[in-house]
Formats: sequence, C-alpha cells, structure tokens
Amino acid sequence: MSRRVLLSLMSNGTDWSFDDLEPENNFATELSGLSSRDITTAKSPKLQRPPSWNVDTPSREPTSVPISANRKQKVRKRFGLPMLIKGQDGFVPVMACPDTGSDESIVRLELAQRLGLQINRDLVEEGDRAFALANGKIVKSLGVAFIRCSFGAPGVLNSVSGSTSPASLELMVHVFESLAVPAIIGAPFLEETETFTKHRERLVEELVPAMQSLRVCAVGKPKKGLVCRLDTFVGCANADTGSDLDLVSPKFVQQRGLRVKNEETQLLQFADGSEGLTSGSIDVRFVLGKLHGERGFVPRGSTLNLEFFILDNLTSDILVGQGTLEDLNAISQHGDLFIDSLPQPGLSDCNVIRLIGTFERTVKSALKTIKEVLTSGETSTSGILFQGEDVSVMSSASRDYLC
Repeated sequence: MSRRVLLSLMSNGTDWSFDDLEPENNFATELSGLSSRDITTAKSPKLQRPPSWNVDTPSREPTSVPISANRKQKVRKRFGLPMLIKGQDGFVPVMACPDTGSDESIVRLELAQRLGLQINRDLVEEGDRAFALANGKIVKSLGVAFIRCSFGAPGVLNSVSGSTSPASLELMVHVFESLAVPAIIGAPFLEETETFTKHRERLVEELVPAMQSLRVCAVGKPKKGLVCRLDTFVGCANADTGSDLDLVSPKFVQQRGLRVKNEETQLLQFADGSEGLTSGSIDVRFVLGKLHGERGFVPRGSTLNLEFFILDNLTSDILVGQGTLEDLNAISQHGDLFIDSLPQPGLSDCNVIRLIGTFERTVKSALKTIKEVLTSGETSTSGILFQGEDVSVMSSASRDYLC
C-alpha cells in the first residue's frame, strides 16, 4: 500500500495528494515531517534556480576532477518531474521520472486505471509493444493511451502553451502492468519541451535512500548517443537521466582488458520493478569530447575519475547516469556531443570510431550544404534533398557493420 502524502501547494490552500509515491520513497518520507514554510524555502544547488514546487577551447587538455572516487559513499540524488494529468475526476498530480534513456513515455497500469484511461491494444503492432530493459529483459506493454498533461510546479504550470488550462499537452504513453515509478517521461517529450535545457526549473531533486536499491529506468533503445572516452578508449554512451549510477557491459571491459574489482556489487531496480545485481566494477578516467579528422578525439570539459559498474546483458556498451551527466552539464551545455545513433553492444574500438566519425562528417556536410543554399539566395532545395539521400545511404551502410 502506497503512502498518502497531502501537501498544501498553492496559496489558495489547494490540497494535492501523491497516492502514487512508493512507501519507501525518500522524497515523500522527508516531506511528511516538514512544514509548508520549510518546503517552500528549500533550495537545490544543482538546479539553475530553485523550483517553486511545494512538495519528485576544445583542443585544450581537460582538468582532472576526482568527483566520484568515493561516489558510493555519497548521498545520491535523482530528478523528479512533477506532472498534472487529467483524469475522470479532475487533474491528478504525479511525480514522474524524466528519463532520457527511454525512447517512450510509460505509465503504470494502476495509475492508468485511476485516471480512467482507455487502453488501446490495436493502435500499435504487437512487435512495437515489446521493449528491452537495461539488463536485456524484454517486457511488453498492455497497449497505449493518450493523456492530457502539464508540468505541475506552481509558476511554470502553463509555461508551454500559455493557456489558462493546466491540461495543455497531449502525450501518447505505453501502459506497463508493473513499473518501478508511477510514470516515465521519455526522451522525445523531454527534448521537445526542452525540459533539461531551457526549463530545468520544472525538475525537483529527490534523495535516494541509502538502503534502497539503485534505479535504472532505461526502456528501449535511445535515438542518440553521447561521444565519450573511458581511459584511452573512445565510446558512445546511453545518456540516462533515469539511472542512479554509471554502467558498462562485460564485453566492453573484456575487449579492452580493463581491470575489474570483483568486490563491488550493487543491487539494481529496473523499469518494471524487477531487481538484479552488478558483477564487479572498473575505475576509469572519463571525459566527453568530439572526433576530429586530424587530431582524433578532442576532449571537452573536465575529466572525472569514475567507477562504472558491470551489468550483464547491458543493452549498450556504456550507460552514463544522472549524477555524471549533471557533474559534466552534458545535456544542458554539450548537446553538440550527441550523435543520432547508439552503436550496437560489442563493437570494436575501430568500428565505434568509424560510426561516430561517419555521423559527424555527415552532419558537418549537411550544415555546409544548407549554408550554401541560404547564402546563394536560391529557392531550390535540391542540394538539401541530395544531402538527405546521402544520410539515408550512410545509415544503411552503418547498419552493415553494426550487425
């Protein structure tokens, strides 16, 4: 049975209930002992400005910053995204998980029933209802539903549409019978609404209880990969704001001869609520960057000393969690380091570098073509269309060596 937390959020005294918070959720537990004044004045040093939610040169060598040498002893934090979702009896506040590592938005069956959502099992083909979790486990959604929603923090309630109605956005969601959180908001919606770039005030921080299993909410295969380097090995990572820690696949470790510390294990909870254990960890120097045709990998920003935990059957070679993404401001300041592809697990260094380089050259060529068309003053877009064909051919070629 979930814990019911009633909080007076608005100055008009409106009471909002969070029935969907887990009993062990530290966010709900801490707030239950605070006064309205305490909650209102709380500030989060990670965000650009405190939320008003009253309650979930490139060629230069970077400086080494040992942020995570003792990360496992530190207090872990995760982001929550307060949402208002329209139900049969009005709007229901839900603390969702904003997850850039998921390519779809998902709600728990229990929440869908409470909202009175109509679940459509025929709108998408059965094959499109199967999703791989971070550990490779395949789960199927019960169907899809459409919700009307808005961001729930007072002061930014209608920041997207400017409407007086709180239900200003429509979103298609998959429905899972079991889900570790009430709702997961996937990468496409987060990118479209610029939540992690221009509107970080929508986010709130939650403390992860020390005795609680660490969460990895990635579902499906993300459309983008983050170019990075672990020690001397270039890679392309799944940037997952729904993960509490950094992960790496066993094959990536074995192929590169990285030293494994077998004494370190972590209990993980995956998106469907199931649990699993990591199998050791590695200590590496981690940095973001770009591939340059002549200079090779060009680092960007700080280099961190990180501990990556090894997870069997990880669906990507590298998964970078919320803490590291925040330490490096990866999403908010280094969006140009993402490419529109995520390599298949198990690729050699040569193929990973080849894939990244191919996409970066294609993007550069496309931008050059667009600039030439615009500066020439011609109305024809034939040059752009031709470049689009190049992209299609390149994508096909990339699949050939990704298999």
